[in-house]
Amino acid sequence: MTDSSVDERIRTFVRTTPDFVIDSYSDKGGFGHLYFGKRKITNDKVALKFYFLDPNETEHFEPRTLQELKNEYIIQVLEAKQLFPDIAYHVTPHISGGDLSKYIATTVMTTHNAVDLIQKVLRAINYLHSDPQNIVHMDLKPQNILIDVSSKTPYLADFGAVKKIQAGKNYVTKGQYTIPYMPPECVGGEKYYRQSDIYQLGIVLFQLLRGFFPVENAARWLKDKERQQFTKLTPDDKRAFVETHIKKLIVKGKIMNLDSLPAYVSKDLKIIIKKASHIDTSVRFQNCHEFTRALYLHQNNSHDWWTDPDDDTVYAFCRKKEKYYRIVFRGRQMIVEASLNNIQWRKIFNASNTDVAIGHINTYIPNK
Repeated sequence: MTDSSVDERIRTFVRTTPDFVIDSYSDKGGFGHLYFGKRKITNDKVALKFYFLDPNETEHFEPRTLQELKNEYIIQVLEAKQLFPDIAYHVTPHISGGDLSKYIATTVMTTHNAVDLIQKVLRAINYLHSDPQNIVHMDLKPQNILIDVSSKTPYLADFGAVKKIQAGKNYVTKGQYTIPYMPPECVGGEKYYRQSDIYQLGIVLFQLLRGFFPVENAARWLKDKERQQFTKLTPDDKRAFVETHIKKLIVKGKIMNLDSLPAYVSKDLKIIIKKASHIDTSVRFQNCHEFTRALYLHQNNSHDWWTDPDDDTVYAFCRKKEKYYRIVFRGRQMIVEASLNNIQWRKIFNASNTDVAIGHINTYIPNK
């Protein structure tokens, strides 16, 4: 296992424990170290998250919070133990598909798939935001949302950053963030609202729809002139330079370029993303119900679109007609074809470009 940088006491435990068979390690554990394996007695696949405590700390906030939360889209805690005065761990089910960042990279994501996933996560967030929980997650990103491959069920995970909103207030003091997901109000400000969670989910939806959001290589956000400055800096200065640039984009509302979305992502869906992630909290969806309703209305009036990653063929499914459509090249000609079974196709329209082809499907083949 590639866990050489992990505390030696944790490494010894996972190799000698009589209760678990540990087979892999992930360095994406957020506020801790994450291992995967099986419980020996029950033989179920699990994840073990190890975290560090202040020697006087007795709260174990994350596992206790998860133990109290009862929602179908929030990961459950199976057990929790303290190994040393400063190290503890908790055990959760190992979700088959891993996190959403991996799922996005390896799965053909349709527009309806993306909307369905966000709607389910919104139910979990609405539960957190409501009485008596009154909790904000504060770290919503694809890496903290797990996905069951067979059922396509998302599970909200990693509650290391959550905070409870105290009575009489509508915000908490800001905490630690993954910089690209930091809400504008937290750049130079101290308040994090329920609408700040909604902002982060707007970004996740943008990513699910294949928008340009290069978290793994944040320097790609730099423009040519800035990139020239960047190449002359030390590694530490490079990190600070990129973070400063990203924060400027965030406060200007330019961290997401909606034009980078695939051509088939409709104007209505872009408006939903823009509203969810607006720099002004009062303009955003004010609660999860508003966000969910907007997505529901969009989905009822739209085709389901996706792209074949092997050849970039664009597909659509019309629920009303129960037909598939695709945009392909035949020689030098772009055409729209239709199919009842996604196997046998017939030409229905000649198109001059992709926008015309998409417009034809949306305009002349209504979904409802």
